[in-house]
Formats: sequence, structure tokens, C-alpha cells
Amino acid sequence: MFIPLKSEAPLRRFPIAVIFLICINIYIYFQELSMDTKWILAYAVTPYEIWHNVDRLPLIPYHVYFTFITSLFLHGGLFHLLSNMLYLWIFGPGLEDKIGHFRFIFFYLICGVAASFVHVVFNHESLIPIIGASGAISGILGSYLIILPRAKIKTFIFIRLFRIPAFVFLSIWIILQFLNCIFLKPEDETSIAWWAHIGGFLAGFIFIRLYQTRK
Repeated sequence: MFIPLKSEAPLRRFPIAVIFLICINIYIYFQELSMDTKWILAYAVTPYEIWHNVDRLPLIPYHVYFTFITSLFLHGGLFHLLSNMLYLWIFGPGLEDKIGHFRFIFFYLICGVAASFVHVVFNHESLIPIIGASGAISGILGSYLIILPRAKIKTFIFIRLFRIPAFVFLSIWIILQFLNCIFLKPEDETSIAWWAHIGGFLAGFIFIRLYQTRK
């Protein structure tokens, strides 16, 4: 059990964008509860559809590439939602504080799209749809490794609470994602898009460095 509880990084800005995204995700989740599952999955990213540029039933009123965005705001259950929102709440404010509210939202979306794209590349014949904000949030984690590597993260590990540097927490996190990809066989596909986590993390790591270079 490896659960982050709080970042101790000081903030200068109130995390308006983070709160906005959390509220949007929660609102859409409760809308999902009254929807047919097949319609929810229609707005998910299905690698086969993206790779072959085809929309399988049920059809959506937009191009299939639009699911790169819609999928980021859908979740498969309450635990899925809460775990993603926990990471967004802990690591999001630090990035928003550094780059501003509007840039943060753009950064979030572009990392989410990049994460899903990486998943599609490695699973292009898969008919299993993927949903959730984890790819976008992984991008925030990747950026955090650059902007606040020494910020202390209160972390619950098994039965004890520790204060560990962000670079230690994030290094362990990304190693775990790679290990899952390495040992996961093609026939053992799961509902967790490990490659999306890795893709989002690398996107955030690269994009924040580009942003810093341009400043």
C-alpha cells in the first residue's frame, strides 16, 4: 500500500484550475450513473478505432479522435474517480502555482491526449476502451519531478506515515508502471492502461522542460 496524502510544497496561488477540473470530473461521473454503459464506452478511447480511423457502434456525433478529450473525464467507478482526484489534488496545485491557471488546464489536456496516444501505439489492435484522468494526471507527476523534486510528500506506506521527497515518491511510482508493462503479457490485458501512465508521465516531464526553456 503506497498512498500519497499531502504535498508540503508552499503555494502562492489558490488552485482554481485544479478545483475546477475536480468538480467537472465529479459532475460527469454522477451523470454517468444514469447513462447506459455502452454510451459511456463510446466516448472512451478504443485503440482499434483510433489506429484504423473508424467509429464502431454505438456511433458518436464527432470524429473518433475527439475521444482523446472525452475519455479524460469519464471514470469506471467511484474508486477510480477518487484515486485519480486524490493525485490531482495533491500534485496539481504545485504545477498550477508555477505555470498559472489557464496554462495548467492546457497542460493537463495535452498530457492526457499524449498518454492515450502512447497507449494506442502499444495496443493498436485492442478493442478494450480506456477512460479516466490518470494519463493527464501522470503528466502532472512527470512535471512535478522537474519543478518540485524535493517537496515533501506525506505518504502512507503499509501501516506507517512517511515524509518522503517528491523525486523518491515519483521514481518509485514510474518504476512500478514500467514493471507492470514489462511483466504484462498480451493475453493478460487489464482495465489499467499502464502505457498511458508512462506516456503521460514522459509527456509531462518533456513539456514542462520545454516550457521552462521558452520562459
